[in-house]
Amino acid sequence: MRHTEGSVAMNRWAKRSVIVLVVTITGPAAAADLPGIAGTGPKAERSRVLRALEAYLSVVDGKDHSAIEKAFHPTGLLMSVSRAGALRFVTQDEWWERVSRIPAGVKPRTSIVRMIDVSGVAAVARVDITGGTGQRTTDYFSLQKVDEGWRIVNKTLSVPLGPPRRPRPSPTDRR
Repeated sequence: MRHTEGSVAMNRWAKRSVIVLVVTITGPAAAADLPGIAGTGPKAERSRVLRALEAYLSVVDGKDHSAIEKAFHPTGLLMSVSRAGALRFVTQDEWWERVSRIPAGVKPRTSIVRMIDVSGVAAVARVDITGGTGQRTTDYFSLQKVDEGWRIVNKTLSVPLGPPRRPRPSPTDRR
């Protein structure tokens, strides 16, 4: 295929545009501008809600236990159903136990904040997640604006919550 000077320049521009778009949607700049994030309410408050969601994401993505306090109200719960259909909840401590057992070197997931709606001191948000192996889930969040700022008071998972996985014994444990 023959490229003209203009098509080569356009190709370079298109590649740069895609890179900038991805960084803008998933990077820290998103808090200031909220590009690609649907929703309603005051932009400044939506940006503050986004910061709480980013703190939540850093718990799993960065295994940052201290971010739990920046993201969740102390009474906040994580909700789902069991595989049998019964309502289940997980406390923040139980959730951290699950997160802390994720082995190092697992292919990272991609999380995209799709929507933030703010009305007064209440907000809801949607985050779409694609795991390292391609599985897709959606998490829904309810947030409240408290003295410390926006905090998650409830996270609802879109997939059934299985029993906690037991850590696999290492070969040295079997001796």
